[in-house]
Amino acid sequence: MPADVPSSPASACSRGGSQGNENPSDHYESGPTLVANAGGGVHAPLGKITEAAYDQQFDTNVKGIVFTVQGALPLMQPGSSIVIVGSTASIDPGPTMSICGATKAAVGNLVRSWVSDLKGSGIRINIVSPGPTNTQSLRDAFGEHAEEGMAFLKNNSPIGRIGE
Repeated sequence: MPADVPSSPASACSRGGSQGNENPSDHYESGPTLVANAGGGVHAPLGKITEAAYDQQFDTNVKGIVFTVQGALPLMQPGSSIVIVGSTASIDPGPTMSICGATKAAVGNLVRSWVSDLKGSGIRINIVSPGPTNTQSLRDAFGEHAEEGMAFLKNNSPIGRIGE
């Protein structure tokens, strides 16, 4: 790396200048940021998964991400960022969440592929995968088993709770 290029934002702040008061963004290009979050799921155990529920989840959670990112790509420039919101359901969906988990796993694979597609463009892409959050839509997804479902999620959380 050339001597005049800071190796990190922290080093950019601590080099020369007026006692480290430089703005790290002065040393790095930036551009638009896209945050793509598509989520929703229909809870159904194997044997009760409908084609309509399958289509709805894949259309929302996978197709929605693909075409949102692709549509925004012409607006991106070197220094731009794309952040995809995934889910821990991509790794451990739990009972009745196989299709939702599959959609989130698909999104993770898309991002891993897109990293290579974007190589050299100067556009960053990342995925963040939060755990479950106590929302009405999550409770609705559990239907008449909402309390059991929420308890299951809390009990399976490494910190013993879910997001509020």
